Amino acid sequence: MIFFINVLKSVVLGIVQGATEWLPVSSTFHMALLKPFMTMNVFTEAADNDAFYELFITFIRIGAVIAVFLLYRTKLDYFKTKQKKRKRQILEIWIRIIAASIPVGIAGILLEEWFRKTFSNFIYMACILVILGTCFILLERGRRRVRITSVEAIPYRESFATGVLQTLALIPGTGRSACVILGAKLLGFSKMTAVEFSLYTAIPVVLGAALVRVIKYHAVITMSSFFILLCGSVATFIVSLTVIRMFVAYIRNHDFRIFGLYRIVLGFTVLFMVLVGVLV
Repeated sequence: MIFFINVLKSVVLGIVQGATEWLPVSSTFHMALLKPFMTMNVFTEAADNDAFYELFITFIRIGAVIAVFLLYRTKLDYFKTKQKKRKRQILEIWIRIIAASIPVGIAGILLEEWFRKTFSNFIYMACILVILGTCFILLERGRRRVRITSVEAIPYRESFATGVLQTLALIPGTGRSACVILGAKLLGFSKMTAVEFSLYTAIPVVLGAALVRVIKYHAVITMSSFFILLCGSVATFIVSLTVIRMFVAYIRNHDFRIFGLYRIVLGFTVLFMVLVGVLV
């Protein structure tokens, strides 16, 4: 019975992760809100359960990046085409992706633990949620010159600069997608290019983070716990396929203000809940 409940919780968390990973609303914040209700009792020791949860919330994101690769495999799969020109274009896209991943990779190794310990409370995260939500609304009100209209046209310097701005995602409540999209738009990307690049750059970042967590918490990987990880990953994958399509279709005809408004409303709602003692 306990095992079934853990599997059910993993599916629910996977659904939430898949729904929020790609939208600029901070999946970390949403997962933190669910954590008190979704504790997993996989092991008898509380420390092992805590370690498993840390592994779980990173590992299930693998399902999300697999969804990205499948949806955009014609643009990302180097081995899918035999045309030399197209192979070179795909290779150049991957160089841009890696360039954007280097800063956040280095910062993650050095600073992730400090950021999590410092900012992982609801007051900090809610304030950050509101601040970035306001940034989205202000950014959409201003008129910015669009210089880059496709991922293939992103200069390597701007790729790296986007990666530097992506390091802000280490602060809980920001959201990796939000940081990449905001940074890209500030650098002159079109909205569709910003969204597409935010999807691509997740691949090495998520896989790298998952590898680090697997190495760190490998002791809590058993047959039963791996099945729970797998269920969460599959749920994340399935939901990501739908959410990515819907998000891209929405942004083609709209801007990001609705996500800024959502962040602000959610942030102030959580601050109120903390104030009245519902959340601690």
